[in-house]
Amino acid sequence: MPEYNIKGLKVLFPYDAYSCQRTLMEKLITSLQSNTNALLESPTGTGKTLCLLCATLAWREAYMARRQFEYHARENKESDKFNKELLSNLNAAVSTLPNSENYSRPPPIIYYASRTHSQLSQAINDPRICVLGSREQLCIHPTVNKIKSNAARTAVCRDKIKKKRCQYIQGVDTAKILPDFDGEVLDIEDLIKFGKKNVACPYFLSRENQNNADIIFLPYNYLIDASSRKAQNLNLDNAILIFDEAHNLESSCSEATSFEITSDDLQACISEARYCAEKARSPLHTSDITEEDYILLRGIYLVWYLEFFLKFLTEINNVVFPYSSIEINKPGEWIYELFGKANLDSGTFDHVRNIMEAANEILMTDDFDKKRNSRDATHHLLFSLKIMFGDTLGNDKTERTNNAKYYRTFIVNLERTLSFWCFSPGLAMRDLTGGNCRSIILTSGTLAPLPSFATELQVDFKVQFEGPHVISSDQALVGVIKKGPTGIALNSSYNSRNNANYQQELGRTIVNFSRFIPDGLIVFFPSYGVMNDCIKNWQRPTPGNNPRLWDILTQNKEPVIESKNKQEFIDTMARFDKKILERGRGSIFFAVCRGKVSEGIDFTDAKGRAVIITGIPYPPFRDPKVTLKREYLDGARKQSLNKSMCISGDDWYKQQATRAVNQALGRVIRHHKDFGAILLCDERFAAPPTIAQLPVWIRPLVKVYDNFGQIHGQIHNFFQEMNLKMNEVDVKKTAERNSSSTTSIYLDRLSVHTSKNSINEQQPLAHKKLKHQRIEYESEITTTSTSSLKSSSQTNSRKKSKLDENESWTTTTVKSEKSSADTISSTTASLRTAKITSKKVVKRNALGMLIEKK
Repeated sequence: MPEYNIKGLKVLFPYDAYSCQRTLMEKLITSLQSNTNALLESPTGTGKTLCLLCATLAWREAYMARRQFEYHARENKESDKFNKELLSNLNAAVSTLPNSENYSRPPPIIYYASRTHSQLSQAINDPRICVLGSREQLCIHPTVNKIKSNAARTAVCRDKIKKKRCQYIQGVDTAKILPDFDGEVLDIEDLIKFGKKNVACPYFLSRENQNNADIIFLPYNYLIDASSRKAQNLNLDNAILIFDEAHNLESSCSEATSFEITSDDLQACISEARYCAEKARSPLHTSDITEEDYILLRGIYLVWYLEFFLKFLTEINNVVFPYSSIEINKPGEWIYELFGKANLDSGTFDHVRNIMEAANEILMTDDFDKKRNSRDATHHLLFSLKIMFGDTLGNDKTERTNNAKYYRTFIVNLERTLSFWCFSPGLAMRDLTGGNCRSIILTSGTLAPLPSFATELQVDFKVQFEGPHVISSDQALVGVIKKGPTGIALNSSYNSRNNANYQQELGRTIVNFSRFIPDGLIVFFPSYGVMNDCIKNWQRPTPGNNPRLWDILTQNKEPVIESKNKQEFIDTMARFDKKILERGRGSIFFAVCRGKVSEGIDFTDAKGRAVIITGIPYPPFRDPKVTLKREYLDGARKQSLNKSMCISGDDWYKQQATRAVNQALGRVIRHHKDFGAILLCDERFAAPPTIAQLPVWIRPLVKVYDNFGQIHGQIHNFFQEMNLKMNEVDVKKTAERNSSSTTSIYLDRLSVHTSKNSINEQQPLAHKKLKHQRIEYESEITTTSTSSLKSSSQTNSRKKSKLDENESWTTTTVKSEKSSADTISSTTASLRTAKITSKKVVKRNALGMLIEKK
């Protein structure tokens, strides 16, 4: 296995690392050694996940060796030249500030968070792994796992554990010491299989290894949400937090600290409160409700609780809207005035929370009254109140009022929806940066521009890096196409996207490209609405007997269209893959920026020979949330003394579009031997500021084509040349296989010839001589073959690693905890074969240094 010395660390890598990969690992190690944060952009297909884990594990091994040395030094007071030299080397490998390190505390835990994950190479030494998932993925109880609500599922689970009615939790202690579990690396699917086989709860089995784990894989929200961190018992002291696919982190942070409440939610809360009162008065209450909950849900307590809901509902309905307006927005702190009118403030919140938690336990564990539409209203309101009065905004009134400046309160007259939106993702990150974690590492293929991304998160990233791709410049054709075949401008702006002439010209452009682009072609639209309008235009009947654009397109490639429905999307992907495997005319995939296809699908090799972007996907301009976000950023910039450290609302608006484009571009060219075309079919892409926001490896490749004829010829020539190169590679491989076959045939013939002589008893000396020659020949052939096989194995291993590392989830990418945990489970799939624990590795390394020196 190749080994690299990077900043004093020996980093093992499963194959020969590219220059950009070594640089990425160097930047990460710099961050860890200096106790700083890093913002690292590396294109999709460059093996960034593998680089991050190899470098982080190498640094952690050095840290463990230095910690072991500290213990050894306390036990043995002797000091000699060798120990001093060893100490110096270990200090340099671990930290740029060795005197600030405290080796008496536990070693750093690596938290690896992502929404989508690639697989690791089998060659990495196996640290102790823990994969955290939710009950939604891991519960195997036949009754509990059928409950649709996450909150209800959690409450029922706790209730069954408390009453000792779950056989699976009782089997955990026995199952955790079994050889199939102890020391093994199990992903979520394996945990479920193991749990069913051994009648043990996978959810709690996954937490058995948490305290002793070196690496914990988990979803975003487990880290950025304060209540989730507490529930999962995550210790961030001296921890290393790695956020993969971090381009989603900004929106995830905002969502974790925001909420919306409708008048229907409040009506449901009132109904649920009355239901709980009836339940508490029932003579059967003792079988389901604890005495504490019973007391809280009776008499004066429940009366006060109901009065709160009724008053709050009245206050929301009494909000006065401006003339002829259906919405109103207020500063963030205004929401406290609204709740104050219903007698809810920091002084009464604890009391309300206790009542709501008692009611929530009853509602979630009770399986009566199946006619009620909502079982989560109380839980949802409780979650919202915890944001307002909990740790997110602070524990005292002054701090809470200060943090409310990051919010806007928005009310819509229709159904009286109350929204409390956080416009500063840095608020969720503050708990992480303000804690004692060692480093926060953010990585993705689409983070640029990095300074504005760092400003939005309010995190100081001392280390920033934009990496190049592993491919050469001739493997990609990148063009901005300003006009279509008949000379009509390609511009998908709001004013022209609904123009029939534009839609027809865009269709003609795609039809022409589909004739020369082989195999898979992916076409991205700014939105579902734009995509549907264009396809309808192409499917309309034409005058006379002229064929429709859709008919011509269908002749060139099989069209498939992205669906919002999960099952339909899976079926669509299957159809697309089938057409590509047939190696005929191929298929064309019509998709949407920010959709399922743009986020988590891997179009490797023939699946994605080209990607077409039909427009710039700006967020909806009139969306209230977008409007308020822009106003908030402009106001914050105006008040800031350092304007360069603040992003304007207009810049944020443009960057949201650019990042969506960049994410879509990453669907093609997925490894070092892949090739493809990137076609930006909108004249606005020709603007230098827009080109400057494309990924760093794409910028120098961009060519602007003023007329369609230029790019048409370029596309044709590009794929002809790339196909010739691929044919040459195939011929070379065939020749190598034929050469290997010839050698094998010759060796077989020699073996047969030797066998014939061996049965000839009249020529024993000749037989011995021939046998001796055969042994020498076989030895030579075996040596050559072994070397060749080793080289071939390394090449194949490298190919597999690249393919595995770039393998993405081919179902939907959703923001729920379920998708996060499901995809995280795939990250550990290839770690099963390694058996070396982190402690053993550290011991070997530490002793290895001593032996090597002596």
